[in-house]
Amino acid sequence: MGTGPARGDSRSLHGGRRRPRADGAPAGTGPGRLVGGGRSGAVKVRGEGSLDRRSFLGKGFLLPFSLALPASCGREGRLSLRRTFKALGTEARILLEGTSRGALEKAAQAVEGAFRKGEALLSPFLPGSALSRLCREAGRRTVPLGPVLGELIGASRRAWERTAGAFDPTVAPLVRAFRLNSGGRIPTKEEFLQARERVGMGRLEWDPVEGRIRFPGPGYGLDPCGVGKGLVLDLAVRAARDAGAAAGLLEAGGDLIAFGPTLFPVGLRVKGIPGGVAALFPLGERALAASGLLERVVRAGRRELGHVLDPRTGEPLDPEDPAVPLTAAAAAPTGAEADALATGLLVLGKEGLAALEKVPGADGLLVLRDGKEGFRLERTRGFPVYRKT
Repeated sequence: MGTGPARGDSRSLHGGRRRPRADGAPAGTGPGRLVGGGRSGAVKVRGEGSLDRRSFLGKGFLLPFSLALPASCGREGRLSLRRTFKALGTEARILLEGTSRGALEKAAQAVEGAFRKGEALLSPFLPGSALSRLCREAGRRTVPLGPVLGELIGASRRAWERTAGAFDPTVAPLVRAFRLNSGGRIPTKEEFLQARERVGMGRLEWDPVEGRIRFPGPGYGLDPCGVGKGLVLDLAVRAARDAGAAAGLLEAGGDLIAFGPTLFPVGLRVKGIPGGVAALFPLGERALAASGLLERVVRAGRRELGHVLDPRTGEPLDPEDPAVPLTAAAAAPTGAEADALATGLLVLGKEGLAALEKVPGADGLLVLRDGKEGFRLERTRGFPVYRKT
């Protein structure tokens, strides 16, 4: 097959017209300083220069540890401990607080162990993981789910319902068809249609009471990349609490979760903004996840494909489409929920903010192109921005 439609063409990769979007803004140019928006819940960023993937650091939401605690002391007389290690294909960073150095060391070991356990259970890249075994077997028979896989399916199902299908982990056949994890390609129309026929969370035969699941047939699968990292953060928080940590902030690949009474400052960093931090957010007893196309694209011939698919159309998001948000972030009570809702919000765009207003404990924020003036932030009413620079 060819390289697909030319940039700016409204046709999809496989001949049909793309679904019109309510948030179709013109292509943006330049990051700059943050100024007040015209209405409640919107903040506009204006500036000069070129707006491209290199204008943002990572997923946009990063933990500036220099804004958190000194290395040797904590709050209210507590001790603090920091660790950095590799996990889930990225760098994990943890900051724990407590009253005992021994308890903090134990908690740090427990957190790292939870990351290792989560990766062993949920990684789609490990043939021996529980998720890989499930995907191989559930098309032929009913498969019992352990507690962690059951939690993954439950969180995915809720996010699928709350985003009206904009988040759906059953896109695994399409991920394979487009080879989004291995170099990228444009599938033939027949390959595309066959893969799309096997997408749909509602098609799975899931029994949450008995803890078991079955796929409708062979060729189905689950892609945990929009929810698994958040779930592993949830497992790590439980491990830290059980080991005696009083509070903490855990981060993996731009996804964050905080627990305990401490409010941690978390920053939105944008290259070109004075000081590098566009806004600060107090994060406590909550998770924050971000999803965006700026830091990761896949090339297929002359085309660039986003690594996130729209389950409703079956096609990857177009990183050059001015209607697609640059970054979407969601805050929620759990890491799994925040992770999944951020992915769904990226697909939905501005209409997703209205959907998140209806989700208990959840909030969202979008970084959107804003014509020649740069870009703007739009958020739900409860998203806790408490300082803009």
